[in-house]
Amino acid sequence: MQDSEFKNAILHHDGSHRFNTVVNDLSSLYFVRANVHAILVQDTHLRHSDPANYCFVDAAVAAVFGVDPRYQPIGTTNPMNVYSPEIDLENGKNDVYFLEGRPEGMMIPLAENRFLYPTPMHKIDDFISFPARV
Repeated sequence: MQDSEFKNAILHHDGSHRFNTVVNDLSSLYFVRANVHAILVQDTHLRHSDPANYCFVDAAVAAVFGVDPRYQPIGTTNPMNVYSPEIDLENGKNDVYFLEGRPEGMMIPLAENRFLYPTPMHKIDDFISFPARV
């Protein structure tokens, strides 16, 4: 993305579902925002039954772009909470569910949104696990 010819990327985020990791992933895009047209974020409707798993992708989007970002919904929007068919609450496996009224994903056009996080004091190395190339 450092190539001056590289413009208008559409990035698909289908990584971690953990709040802190998604915040880091989305925040790192602040540093290449001029080359990114939109971000496709998956699993914005997903929750885990144990909040200690930090499964809050939509909350991470709100942390970076504010509580009311402009987006186009992608995928399914369920009319009520839907529990995963693989749920085994007795053994604590796959105990995830999908929130009612929340889209499965979001297409977030950067021209219609602004980064509320990170702040200008941050550097890209604050959001990636290895030093960025200069």
